[in-house]
Amino acid sequence: GGCDGGGGWPLKWSELDDDQVGTLMALMARPGGQPAHLSPSEVDKFKRLPVFETVAGTRVALSNGEFFTLDAASIEGLDGVPLPPSASDRFLKPKPEFGDLHRDLGVSTLSEAGVLTRFLLPHVKEMEPAQQMKLLVYIKDRWASLRNEEGFMDRMKGVPILPLGDGSLIAPSELMDPSSELLSHIFDDDPDVFPPHEFSSDAWLALLRDLGLRSKVDKEAFLDCANHVAKQRCDPLPVDVADKAGRLLRYMIEHENEFYDRKFAESLSSVPFVPVDRIAENFNFGESSTSTATSTGAATSAAGLSGTNTNTNTNTNTNT
Repeated sequence: GGCDGGGGWPLKWSELDDDQVGTLMALMARPGGQPAHLSPSEVDKFKRLPVFETVAGTRVALSNGEFFTLDAASIEGLDGVPLPPSASDRFLKPKPEFGDLHRDLGVSTLSEAGVLTRFLLPHVKEMEPAQQMKLLVYIKDRWASLRNEEGFMDRMKGVPILPLGDGSLIAPSELMDPSSELLSHIFDDDPDVFPPHEFSSDAWLALLRDLGLRSKVDKEAFLDCANHVAKQRCDPLPVDVADKAGRLLRYMIEHENEFYDRKFAESLSSVPFVPVDRIAENFNFGESSTSTATSTGAATSAAGLSGTNTNTNTNTNTNT
């Protein structure tokens, strides 16, 4: 369709070259050399003109959806970042001379953070691995400013952005911080609970912590640790598992005020992670303590901890 201004032949917009469209846009933006003051009806008419060029090179009418421009920092910073087609068709080509006209017609200006949360992060799954990494590096390199954008970190938390070896994505909040000495010790046999190796530098870990990487051994993390140790128990208990169990127990005792919670205690009471020495089946209570035989390496639940050291006539000890 066309807009002929009053009953003549419709204008064939597709046949206008760039110079002609530019001249028309200049007249719309500054009629008579003065800034345009558009009435509501004029705004509606102008939005239906297919003369607004997108970064994809197409010309669109603003009445066909929501369109945006980029601020100067975004234009420079996003150069080379893989925008999905849905984004390329929604961004108008930067033309500062038409800035006032764009604003009058309801075109919003997006910052880098706005582009990321609205157009890029929702499409990470659809990107090729190289594009995913390029986007993540872009975010890391600009994190000092991006993290201060209002609401940006909150919108990013919980979003699966880290690529795994199988091609899937995972959110940083589902992983543990390898710089935590306790977590790295307990899960030294399960690297999948930590970020992939390429994200293990200080700069990456600082970003991931902001996005919820589990760094603190809180109640939830402690239960995960205890359950991990419990899964490895056997009789006799391997030395490395006993070391982990003992370390966990010491941590719980040293941080008892943080773990004083009935619900937590109930959850932990059924987890067999406490290391103990078990009396051997051939033990004879009538024998002297020097001839006592023990079978080390058992693990009991936290509920049984208070009963592990009641027999003072044996040489059993709790390995803490």
